[in-house]
Amino acid sequence: METLANTTEERTDAEPTADTEYRLRWYVADLPHYTGWTDDFGVIENLHDQYQHDPTHPGHDYAIERREAVRGGGQR
Repeated sequence: METLANTTEERTDAEPTADTEYRLRWYVADLPHYTGWTDDFGVIENLHDQYQHDPTHPGHDYAIERREAVRGGGQR
């Protein structure tokens, strides 16, 4: 069975990798609230849409934040 993995580019612990992570930020009154960081943009985007369009959600000023998370190499 053929595999799609590229075995010629194995990572080691000495080779860091950069991944983008996202979280949602919103305010309730003057207090900021955040979700946890995740690399699944779709989850954060769905939360953004749900919270922003929910008339019962007390938040305002919704924003998706992103960061580059550098991790040690190796298999994830």
